[in-house]
Amino acid sequence: MWRRMLGMLLVLATVITAAACSGSTTETAGGNNGSQKGNAAVSEGTDAGGTSGGVDRNADIKIKVLTHFTDEARRNLLNDAITKFKEQWPNAEVIDETTTEYGTKMKLEFASGDGPDFVTVDDLMQQTLNQGKYLKDITELVKKNGYIEKSVPGAVEFNNLRTPGTFYSVPILMAPVALFYNKDILEEFGVTSPPQTLEQFEEILEKAKQAGYIPLANAGQSNNNMLWMIYHLVFNNTPIEDVRKWYYQESTPESVKKGFTDAFAKVAEWTKKGYLGDPKVMMGVGYDNYISNLYAQGKVAMALDGDWAMASFVDSGINTGVFAFPSEYIVNASDSGWALNAQADETKTAAFEDFVNIFFTEEMTGKLYTAGYTPSVLFDESKLEAIPLKQELQKAVADKKMGYFLDNAVPGLYDAAQKITQQLYMGKLTPEQTWEQFQAAYDKGLTK
Repeated sequence: MWRRMLGMLLVLATVITAAACSGSTTETAGGNNGSQKGNAAVSEGTDAGGTSGGVDRNADIKIKVLTHFTDEARRNLLNDAITKFKEQWPNAEVIDETTTEYGTKMKLEFASGDGPDFVTVDDLMQQTLNQGKYLKDITELVKKNGYIEKSVPGAVEFNNLRTPGTFYSVPILMAPVALFYNKDILEEFGVTSPPQTLEQFEEILEKAKQAGYIPLANAGQSNNNMLWMIYHLVFNNTPIEDVRKWYYQESTPESVKKGFTDAFAKVAEWTKKGYLGDPKVMMGVGYDNYISNLYAQGKVAMALDGDWAMASFVDSGINTGVFAFPSEYIVNASDSGWALNAQADETKTAAFEDFVNIFFTEEMTGKLYTAGYTPSVLFDESKLEAIPLKQELQKAVADKKMGYFLDNAVPGLYDAAQKITQQLYMGKLTPEQTWEQFQAAYDKGLTK
């Protein structure tokens, strides 16, 4: 979810999947979080150097890699992967172009005809790049290497559901969103177990407000926290089949309109009650530093965020716990899918295959997991020691089904959703007006 890293799943989850070979649609539910004890589905790697299958791994090639891995942990893991890749392709020059301006750089380079060779994409970026025909069809690689069988059911299919039977990316991570909370604050209120209903959750919000805390953090400059809360509320009150129709651009059922409008009304109500802090203050808070500048001060009871922020919560020094939002479906999706430039020749395609296979090894998957991330590759977690907060998150979301980052539905919706919900947050739009503008932005994205 590169957008969340700029400002932007996890567990085995429910998702409509387009089967690679049959083209059929199935629904998978479960909760093994990418792990499979005693039955790790990982690759053994590729022999180093030499010529194989007509491809010369000693070839002099230049490869540009562009990712959204701007955090230290994933930067280190990417460097590890590049080092291992160089063992197989000793004469390859790998240029790492990772940047916080990932989205802008990606679009400009592809548009100029000098796009990166290997890129990470989420559902939205894949849509955008596919519109320009910038990505290579890697269906044969997906089948040959058994990436679907080696991954959490539905993970590989997720980014590719808009092109049934054809694959343009292979994910390595999921991106679950959950509620991180200050354990000491909730213990003040006698809260010893996660809320099971929205009503119980609201009781905690009210207790936190009465005690003088900010019940829910919201970094208003991006409004990400509020957006993810809205999407959880939509999942909580809207049939998932109708949500999927809207997300996959089939139609806008009346239930979706009502679900969004009710969600907007709920967060507007919470804002008036002070549950999301003072909007005038929070609009000056950035997503990149709200944990260190706000949560770490002990003033916030809870924050809705993704597993990618786990290290920041640990570093905050706050006694932090985590629980899932009380709904059947949670915000979560495949993330960090590796994709290949459409202009890649046979040599670079083979290099891409070797590079991706590094992320399907038990060693790399284990490193991602112990660093706090949620691999979409099946692995044996029984041999690994993750930090306690990671273990707590795995347990919290184990029985949750996979929803969506709903602003990924069409290009341009995320940026519009930020601005529109900021107006709702500031009390300048009614829930009905918010829906009208939100849907108008969605409709505009359909025409791009």
